[in-house]
Amino acid sequence: MISAMFNRGSSRTLSRYLLRELVTIFGLSLVALSLLFLLILGIQAVQGGYSLRIILPWMVESLGYSCYFTVPLSLMVASTLGYGRFVADREYTAAVASGISPLSIARPMLLLAAALCVVGLATQGTVLPHAHYKQRNITRYLVKQLEHLGDSRKGKLQIDKEGGVVHWDEIEEGRYLKGVSIEKRIPLENFTSQVLLASSGPIEVPDAEPDLPTPPTKIRAKRATLEVQDEEEVILFTLSQVQISLPEPQRGYLFPKAGITKYDRLIDLHEIELKFPINEKAKREGDWTNSELNRKSVEYRQLAEEARETVTSLAAHRPPADPDRELSSEERAYEEAAASVRYYERRIGKAKGEIWERRALALSIFTFGFLGFPISVAFRHRHKMVPFFIGVLLVIAVFFPLLLLGESLVKDQGVPAPFALMMGNIVLLLFGLLLTGRVARR
Repeated sequence: MISAMFNRGSSRTLSRYLLRELVTIFGLSLVALSLLFLLILGIQAVQGGYSLRIILPWMVESLGYSCYFTVPLSLMVASTLGYGRFVADREYTAAVASGISPLSIARPMLLLAAALCVVGLATQGTVLPHAHYKQRNITRYLVKQLEHLGDSRKGKLQIDKEGGVVHWDEIEEGRYLKGVSIEKRIPLENFTSQVLLASSGPIEVPDAEPDLPTPPTKIRAKRATLEVQDEEEVILFTLSQVQISLPEPQRGYLFPKAGITKYDRLIDLHEIELKFPINEKAKREGDWTNSELNRKSVEYRQLAEEARETVTSLAAHRPPADPDRELSSEERAYEEAAASVRYYERRIGKAKGEIWERRALALSIFTFGFLGFPISVAFRHRHKMVPFFIGVLLVIAVFFPLLLLGESLVKDQGVPAPFALMMGNIVLLLFGLLLTGRVARR
């Protein structure tokens, strides 16, 4: 009994010792990988001509997105280096010889990995999607730099997702743009009354026809200043000595005739203010939370059912496989409904795939941490770095390729997302259990 009490006391002491070392290595690895991530972003910013002072808030917020990968990898580093040193220094042999079971030695990492895995499962579908969107949406931070331009020569800025762009020839005193040229798709009715009153005659504002494209209006100015207005989320341009070239109007919106845009109407102004919304990226599946993805899936499923009912009702009008034959209105409706069914089914598959990919990455926290102990013991080596490299090779050569393969199978082959995207975790966990059984039999 005294021996058993001694072993339990020694086991608890050893567990605290191992847990302290594993947490220390994990923390240092997480800091190192996060700094490496920031360094890469910083280099990209400097090479792109951006100021680190302006882009630093975006870099810091992007750290949340990096947790997708840095937390599992840091736990892999902690597990393989911690237990690798423990085995290489013969402490594992001494512990087992004193009667401490291998399970007791592995327990600290299992508890740490399980706790971090629970946190990962709770945040992968709630907090991290927002961090992912902020990491992609760099424009909202880069546009801040426009208020601190500094002296420089030619430059340009994209001001919307449809190709609107501002060019300038020179920046003076860090505030003034000289030789400004703006091209943006602007319906005529969106011009301010200042422009309409300053024109040589009344300008008829035609009825809008949103289905028709709008060619870009060309605006030139000798000088301009700009200001970022956070509350309205717009960029305010104040232009001096302005000339506006309006495209020829046709059928409501300003529409190019026969693919050729004519700029036959000019408006000269002394000064004008124009506001453009800050160019913000549209959200994708990876930017939505799990609850938003589930809600979208329900909407897509309802739309798919409606399209499927249309397909059923028009089944008698299914067109034959004859590409040269002109389709009737009923046959075209059938084709459109069938295409809608396929489209919404793909969107449902993407939404489910995104949810299960997040779960796979969260579970990889436990998988990577669990692997460290059996690898360190099964592949005993006097050099503590050997388990580390084996673990890294397994992650690079097994987990991420299987994750990418699972994404492809879900998207292209319709394989169930839970199985396809969990393959990497399943393979590594089975491999770890196999090694653990081998260690237990020794």
